[in-house]
Amino acid sequence: MKILVLVRHATAVPELHDGTLTDHQRFLTPEGNKEALATAKAISDFWTQKSLMPPSIIASSATRAKQTAESIADEFLITSMRLKDSLYSHPKEHWIKIIKASDASSNALVMVSHNPVISELASSYLDRPVNLSPADYIIVQFDGNWADVDTSPWVLLKSSVVFA
Repeated sequence: MKILVLVRHATAVPELHDGTLTDHQRFLTPEGNKEALATAKAISDFWTQKSLMPPSIIASSATRAKQTAESIADEFLITSMRLKDSLYSHPKEHWIKIIKASDASSNALVMVSHNPVISELASSYLDRPVNLSPADYIIVQFDGNWADVDTSPWVLLKSSVVFA
């Protein structure tokens, strides 16, 4: 059994069109920092209830995703995480390749990135529309190994998203 957590980055400052701040450089607002901490705490509480080992963390290299992932890492006392430039803009099929290549010894993975892809990925494998707002997350499990992420049914364990 593997557990996958998909997290959309928390609220970031808007993109500035004067050339001083690129989309990739956008950082969390003060409210976004609070959201990231609350998300980290919610995920950590779930982990504690289930007595799970700390997860591996992979995040987009964009500043806002990195900051959100750092809040999660801090909550778990994790000192390292992987940053992937490709999680910034690649399609969900690329995400599946990254998940499949994850460390087989780790039973849990947290991925922090952006819409629309993170919501598209969740929607595809949960067979329902999912729209992750800033700092939203879903926690799913599936049977098998990381290589089975796209063939084994996903079971929703917890979510900050309210489904109709």
